[in-house]
Amino acid sequence: MPLHASLDAPDKPLDVTLPYIIAEVPADRVMSDLIAQIIEHHITAILITITKISEESIYQVQCLQELTAKL
Repeated sequence: MPLHASLDAPDKPLDVTLPYIIAEVPADRVMSDLIAQIIEHHITAILITITKISEESIYQVQCLQELTAKL
């Protein structure tokens, strides 16, 4: 049974039935889930950025060590 089979608009695409789905879920829960997803996305982006900065810093330190060794 499809997710939207019991809803008022069973033959319409999900973007049309989404308001019907949301209407059946308490607004506080929808907002808290949405906020949680946004926070999770931002935390993931921050961790990826930190990882890239760390990798770049390690590379720069290695380059400096190689240059220092050549002097």
